[in-house]
Amino acid sequence: MALRSALPQTNKVTVGLIVLMLCLTLTQCMYEDDGYFDPRWVKPHHFSTAEEIIEQEFYERLLESKKQEMEERKLQTDDAAGDDDTYSEDPGDSGASEDCTLEGPEYCCTNCNKEKMVLCRELGGKLLEDKYGMLKPDSQDDDSCTNLEERASRLDVFGRTKTFRDTPECRTMVYDYTCLWWGSDNAVYTNNCKERKELTDGTFAEAAYQPCLSFCTQLANTCANRPDWIKLCQNGVVCQAVDSTPCKEGPTEQQSGSGCADYALVSFYNAAVGVKAGASGIIVSSLLASALLL
Repeated sequence: MALRSALPQTNKVTVGLIVLMLCLTLTQCMYEDDGYFDPRWVKPHHFSTAEEIIEQEFYERLLESKKQEMEERKLQTDDAAGDDDTYSEDPGDSGASEDCTLEGPEYCCTNCNKEKMVLCRELGGKLLEDKYGMLKPDSQDDDSCTNLEERASRLDVFGRTKTFRDTPECRTMVYDYTCLWWGSDNAVYTNNCKERKELTDGTFAEAAYQPCLSFCTQLANTCANRPDWIKLCQNGVVCQAVDSTPCKEGPTEQQSGSGCADYALVSFYNAAVGVKAGASGIIVSSLLASALLL
């Protein structure tokens, strides 16, 4: 009897291990919100469709072949340079300053179309590294931008049982916060187009900055369903005044210029109130605490 009762549990463990191994071998496992969604650790590819995964794998292979081709051309150029009688510089070399290459030193950059960036509005008009778009025969020049926009549309982190409150204000703040992580150059993601650049029409464009500590803590206190989500802000989120790193301040910290505001978590009520009621939430929580002590 003991052996028979142990078999179902063993089968469950075996099935679990098989599923885990499958997840590790696939490009991605569809992300399921556990109430602690953090765009620094949950990457955009977690929200890719099967078609996008196939497309991305194709262009990754194409990129590798392009890199190999560039290396071969470099070797041929080096060999030719040793023979002064036969060498002549190829004006079409990928190293020319007017050309961009996916692996640098002149990285391919795209200026995200503001009209297309609806959810990722913070990336609209900003420079983003075009990691694979230029390889497409029908490239729209901002494929890398629209790719993030489409993945943001599949974020499923709103609702009572999920990470954030499902209100229009919180949705806007979460999309802003998430897309800034995905599109900026930071400790987790790379944007080699982070320098100010002159565009073909003579205007200048800049890259987006990563979110500041004030942005993270405001998101925690205003929109997070779990009060301890604020702990995620204490791990590697910068503030300009301390870290000397440019960052995007929280929505209500636009005039401070520090990006370091760290709001103390008073109660679960304070974590659930809206943007405009944040201060009143602290007052109400304090009054409730005082009444309990009397």
